[in-house]
Amino acid sequence: MKAIIQKRYGDESTLHLVEIDDVKVVKPDDILIDVHYCNVTAGDKNINTLSQPWYLQILIRLVFGWNKPRAVVRGICGSGVIAQVGSSVTGYKVGDHVNFINSMKAGVAAEKLILNDKSIVSVLNPKVSLQEAACIPFGFLSAYHFLNESTLSKSVDVYLYGASGSVGSAALSLAHMFEANVVAVASAKHHQQLSSIYSQPILDYQTQDVFNLNQKFDVVFDAVGKIQRKQITHLLKPNGKFLSIKSVTKEDKQRLAFLNDCLLHKRIQPIIEKVVDLVDYKEAFAHAYRGHKTGNVLIKVKNASI
Repeated sequence: MKAIIQKRYGDESTLHLVEIDDVKVVKPDDILIDVHYCNVTAGDKNINTLSQPWYLQILIRLVFGWNKPRAVVRGICGSGVIAQVGSSVTGYKVGDHVNFINSMKAGVAAEKLILNDKSIVSVLNPKVSLQEAACIPFGFLSAYHFLNESTLSKSVDVYLYGASGSVGSAALSLAHMFEANVVAVASAKHHQQLSSIYSQPILDYQTQDVFNLNQKFDVVFDAVGKIQRKQITHLLKPNGKFLSIKSVTKEDKQRLAFLNDCLLHKRIQPIIEKVVDLVDYKEAFAHAYRGHKTGNVLIKVKNASI
């Protein structure tokens, strides 16, 4: 099968599209998936490139491999169709459309992927687009960890810093679903695409003083991990909350199923900037690594050729 591998940390030049042995169902709880779309995310960037402060680089090396990624085949989330299941698997069957996130073991940037019935994988309604479904397990699952029923409701005032990426655009969508009032921040080049879906005000941090506002908020969410509480304390209401993607998030199967149901009923709307074929994988990774994408960048894996 074709797969994108990485044998040392670094930029997109360290990634290679190669032929490797097919993965197969071996254990009773194995689930074999034909991967259709791999979503290239900030999570891929953080792990693959070690583009983090030195103390986080040490943590990444300890968790994912010291000199190189322990999981050679890269890619942490996407969507596809179940091709085979092990003898003890219940709740999944051949032909099911699914989306999934596999941060620790990766392997999604390949034609086939082995997960198991304990993995963060969720069955989709066949009416749901596999392209859109590939956007849910990283951006929406991460954003929902912070912006959910406990923090958002109708008329809650939200300040969203970094609204353009996969997490930020998902946060904007969730705020819209909960009918919150949002002031979003993103560079001007993203405004048109964001505004075509969401009507909330969007500020340009490159031309506006986005921290000097005559308004206070119930929630301030930093979707890119670039601001500190002291920068926005004056923007918080007395009981306001500052939330940051710097905090650890939870990958949860039930939450993923809930978000998939929201997608089915068009309560949330992913933004997809581009979809590239597998042979153009470096274009997708390079664009994601630069950190200025609008929404999501997907690699179409199914029916690929080198």
